[in-house]
Amino acid sequence: MKTSKAAVASLVLGILGLCLLIPAPLALIFGLVAYVNIGRDPQLQGKGLATAGIVLSACAVFTAGVLAAIAIPAFMKFGARAKEAEARTSLKALWVAQKAYQAEHGAFTEDRTQLGWVPEERRYRCALTAEELQLLPPDDRAAIPASIASTLGATKDHFTAVCSGNIDNDPARDVWAVSDAPLPALDGMAEGGVPAHLVDDL
Repeated sequence: MKTSKAAVASLVLGILGLCLLIPAPLALIFGLVAYVNIGRDPQLQGKGLATAGIVLSACAVFTAGVLAAIAIPAFMKFGARAKEAEARTSLKALWVAQKAYQAEHGAFTEDRTQLGWVPEERRYRCALTAEELQLLPPDDRAAIPASIASTLGATKDHFTAVCSGNIDNDPARDVWAVSDAPLPALDGMAEGGVPAHLVDDL
């Protein structure tokens, strides 16, 4: 009596499949081949090994499904969070430009040209004034809290700007703002010059 090589291969690949996931389909194939060969040749043994290989491959596939169900949403959320960098970078650049302009002229300004501020605006739309706010898409404009919308603009001693955008595929919007003064953010008060996360799209 000899043991089916396919049965042994099925068991080994099944064990590897639990660790690496990739060999699991091969374990299933070798297990089925071993069953067929053992059924044809009474001298062959290893039905138990083939069964173990098939069961282990099924467990590996199930494990892969569970891991995918956990990992895919987390990966999508991570990708969406990475997109928020656009708003943070744009608002931080505005803060630096406003501080430089204030140091030279003694006041903040609403003039983007004088500031040299050109936000990326791929996913977000930014507004520095009430007039610019009215030019935003309706969904972006509606998501901005009224307390922020009413303070947009720049005076001698104060400025506030906002960016609103969609970073995933739902209708909700993600909203960030920056000001020379502290702003209430989702994670507490954001200091002046620090982009504040006002509305979370996720």
